[in-house]
Amino acid sequence: MKNASLSADAQATALLVGRFGKGSAKPLTRTEFNLVAKALHLHGLRPSDLFRQVPEDLPIEGERISSLISRGTALSLAVESWGQVGIRVVSRADDEYPLRFRKLLKSGSTPVLYYSGDLSMLERATVCVVGSRDATDAGLRFAQRIAENAAAEGIVIVSGDARGVDRAAMEAALSRGGCVVGIVADSLAKSVLSKRYREAIAGGRLLLLSHVEPDAHFNVAQAMERNRYLYAAGDVVIVADSDIKGGTWSGAIENLKRRWAPAFVRTGSEVREGNLALLQEGLLEISEAWLDRSAPLTSLFAARTQPPESPTLFSSRESTQVGQKEEQSDGQFFFSLFCERLLPHLEAPLVTSQIAERLDLEISQTKIWLNRAAADGLIELTADQEWKITSGIRGR
Repeated sequence: MKNASLSADAQATALLVGRFGKGSAKPLTRTEFNLVAKALHLHGLRPSDLFRQVPEDLPIEGERISSLISRGTALSLAVESWGQVGIRVVSRADDEYPLRFRKLLKSGSTPVLYYSGDLSMLERATVCVVGSRDATDAGLRFAQRIAENAAAEGIVIVSGDARGVDRAAMEAALSRGGCVVGIVADSLAKSVLSKRYREAIAGGRLLLLSHVEPDAHFNVAQAMERNRYLYAAGDVVIVADSDIKGGTWSGAIENLKRRWAPAFVRTGSEVREGNLALLQEGLLEISEAWLDRSAPLTSLFAARTQPPESPTLFSSRESTQVGQKEEQSDGQFFFSLFCERLLPHLEAPLVTSQIAERLDLEISQTKIWLNRAAADGLIELTADQEWKITSGIRGR
């Protein structure tokens, strides 16, 4: 039995990976689903073709696939139940699946997403704000100010709806009439029905989505996996508070390795050890002083980079060519951008503080990049402690 509210591909995908009914067959893991998807793709087939026939040479036992696919009644009941509270389902095989996840996470993205609200919100400019559950007062205030500024600029706030920084950012944005994407690791159905969010969802200002079934209970693995969707959903990510271990730290470190989004970490008052450690790991600096200067959040978007693209199976929106060009690391990109902006300002020598002010950067980060530019022979420091372009560079 198929469900008319889902595309045929979404139905097949949900049946393969979802937990429905009491069947003995174990749902496919994401890795197993990717193997099946690749095999189907090579045969010129889509997930919905499994309703007609299960190929004999799939990498997963045909009997297991057939058993999972046959759970249509259980799926229909689940989808009807979710639909009553406004939850919908989209699969990686559907064109509506968020392009950010498809491009950045590729086969690492969940085969099925559950959501309530307007998915197109993820196509707008976004800033993701994350942080510890046990946040400092300064961290909470910072997250709220970022969210309020985002609402004023028409930028969507992305966060994880966890107690502390995440929820503070979401509620601050909504209170100022802004738009929010909340990515939850459990209990989506409960969140959708909560009093604090019902009106915002109905008003088109809140999208709640999850990579796990709407009735799933919390576990640490799901919470850790949620991090990848937070970072992939943000044009930039701002870490307000972090310990040296835990979900916020792990998410920031994984993002550094994967280069999903440029990430900034708060400095200033009540700064935790984790914040300073993340700064040393390579996150960019953002402080209360930066906010006080009323710089637009869009100025942070210049740091946005994309990992090389590769095709994702089935969707008509995906690229069919694997990107071959090697990209710069985030650190090299930021430094190159700094130099590009710096040199036109050095028609006359400037001291470090003047350069930081003109480029709207923190002093500490400016010093690091100035010293690096000097080591590369682009600029030099005068006896008056002013920076100038080296003669060889000026003459080019």
